[in-house]
Amino acid sequence: MTEPLAISLAVFLAVAGLVQVAPIQVDTHRIPKAIDLTNAADSVLRQHLGERVMMRGRFSLYGKVGPFIIVAGRPIYLEGGAFSWGKSYGRVEKRNVSVTSTLRFYHSSVPATGNIAIARASDHFYFEAETARIEFRGRVIRNN
Repeated sequence: MTEPLAISLAVFLAVAGLVQVAPIQVDTHRIPKAIDLTNAADSVLRQHLGERVMMRGRFSLYGKVGPFIIVAGRPIYLEGGAFSWGKSYGRVEKRNVSVTSTLRFYHSSVPATGNIAIARASDHFYFEAETARIEFRGRVIRNN
């Protein structure tokens, strides 16, 4: 019996009530809501590294390392390889947004020294920009 014929026969028998068809099992397990760490201390943030979290803060494209949001007085950067920041992000400059993404931490391998000025990125928390969900007034910002 060919596959199309077998499918047709199964549908006919099911409609005729001669065969019972088990309902399709759909995985209703939802991705848990990201934990809100907006007001969390650095020690708490460190406990959630590698996890998907949400924070709210004022957005800017013009950070030392790149785009960021100010959360509890400190920048949480948005970093990522081939991601580009389009006009949509410029429209939310200095506005409050929420960001949901995987939380990471950058630790500089160059030690801070006493009197010698060395250009280096300071230790900081950051989100993975490529997978970040950035929302402004309940709407997801898209790159356009």
